[in-house]
Amino acid sequence: MRLLLVVCVLVAALCTGAAAAGRSQVSTIVAGVGPSVVAVDSSRNLVFVTSVRSNTLSVLDGSTRAVIATITRPPGGKGVALAVDPAAGRLYDLDGALDQVLVWDETTHALLARWQAPAAARGVAVDHAAGRVYVTSSAGGVGYFTSLDQSTGAKVIQRPVGTDPRGVAVDPTTGRAWVADAATQVVYVVDPRSGLEANFFPIADGAFGVAIDPRAGATKVWVAGGRGVSVILPDRNIIAGTAATGGAVSAVAVDPSTGLAYAVTPGASTTKGTLAVLEQTLGAAPAIDERAPVGVSPLGVGVDLYNARVFVANAGADPDAGSVSAVSEFQPVVHGFHFANDFKGRVGGFDLAATPFGLSGGMVYAALDTFDVGWGAPPDTKPPATGSVREYISKREVEGLGAQGSAVVKKFHLWQSYPSSGPTGLPQRSQREFQRVLRPSLDKGIPMPVGVVRAQAGRPVWENREVLATGYFRKGSRWVLELYDPAAPDRTVYVDTSTLREAVRPNGTGLIGKAWRGFFAITNYTTSTPPWAPRPPSG
Repeated sequence: MRLLLVVCVLVAALCTGAAAAGRSQVSTIVAGVGPSVVAVDSSRNLVFVTSVRSNTLSVLDGSTRAVIATITRPPGGKGVALAVDPAAGRLYDLDGALDQVLVWDETTHALLARWQAPAAARGVAVDHAAGRVYVTSSAGGVGYFTSLDQSTGAKVIQRPVGTDPRGVAVDPTTGRAWVADAATQVVYVVDPRSGLEANFFPIADGAFGVAIDPRAGATKVWVAGGRGVSVILPDRNIIAGTAATGGAVSAVAVDPSTGLAYAVTPGASTTKGTLAVLEQTLGAAPAIDERAPVGVSPLGVGVDLYNARVFVANAGADPDAGSVSAVSEFQPVVHGFHFANDFKGRVGGFDLAATPFGLSGGMVYAALDTFDVGWGAPPDTKPPATGSVREYISKREVEGLGAQGSAVVKKFHLWQSYPSSGPTGLPQRSQREFQRVLRPSLDKGIPMPVGVVRAQAGRPVWENREVLATGYFRKGSRWVLELYDPAAPDRTVYVDTSTLREAVRPNGTGLIGKAWRGFFAITNYTTSTPPWAPRPPSG
């Protein structure tokens, strides 16, 4: 079986529109000057970043997001693309100024080889099963696809492809290479054995970068273009459509465990760019699920399967600027339960028939456990009446809420006693809770349980409930929290921290339920291991 190789290619493009905000930017990492390319080896929990202006290669720990090594690249170099081969433990660093492929050992960071590459090289990909490294380049108005021997770097084959080929990716199922040509606005499908075109797809919005979702029966090719991201369905030989991102897309990457795509779009020269989260269902055009503000001039993106994060390389707006953004990848459809909070029976001495919100706390804690250990939620689509899933959620409900006199229960009772308005009221206290506790946690990529105050003073604590804050964004002068709500499975919901109204869409439309009285962060969470199996590995 071919191995899935995460290939992240730098594609230079300009943005023509302003980006909307969505999921929060999480930790910001300094990695060289002008980070522009990122690649991830989830099997080794390593993230690699090339910074053009400092001519360095940074190595990050995927879990701590700390820079564990900064490597000085050869003088006069310019890293334009990266590709990892997890099976060989090799990183292929394409240098567009030296016309070389630099081969690094991922673990020791030693430079193993410097191979000659074609002039004006732009993209690189690896096919471990075929023992080949593929490079795209252009010279004299002619584009080229070049195949190099993975052991020696010797040129195996070189064929003309388009006029300005840039991004390249390998389909691990068929072994074919997909090449995005910026000048002809065509994605070419190349047979690496002959170098000849096996197929081609004209993309009206342009073709700068390409990424492949190789899941069996659902193969998709995502294409970064001038106004958005297009999707090609190879099995049906069609272009499914384009999702407009509000500007040209610098790079695109795919999470093969979920099928979601991540595309980065720069903003104006001094404003933050945007990370768009996209999905595509059979028979429909791709759609943007969420947007996240990242750094200035994002040019590279990579998906970290091990830690469920997306890393974005932001080149910055001046010679001394630039950063790497690590964005939390909590997905309700992956880590949240596929059923609503509607349990019956008894838990911890409470009759669930008398509690309007059932086991919301247990579901929140269990979903966060699932995210923390890097698994997917169990497949149940109805609240189980018995069995290990029900038992675990019940256990986490008791552990999360605690006994009648626990700190969480006391805080619910205390907050229920506060007035609904005024300088000491719940809305003002909730805003402070967001700024002082929730926001710092979310900025580090850490989702946090939230106690939702619904009940008035003197009412039972179980008339309140819990949700999970997974991100936030700014809407004018107000802040909006992104949530996993056990009452609304398989989707992100949103609450305006000013109006305390919960909605199914980020623009505030599609209101659900009654307005909250207030909310507070729950800080007693500790990770536990769920009894269900992890999601199967991809590839």
